[in-house]
Amino acid sequence: MVEYGIKVALIAVVSVLVVGALGIDVFSAFDTAQSEIGSGTAPLPPS
Repeated sequence: MVEYGIKVALIAVVSVLVVGALGIDVFSAFDTAQSEIGSGTAPLPPS
């Protein structure tokens, strides 16, 4: 039972770290795209 709890805790920690890393990447990419669109250097996506 203890081993199961440790496994679940490890999986939860890894998931949080992965989601956190991806979230930071997504936000920084979004900021870059927004600033490029704002300054007119990036083509707007086709609507």
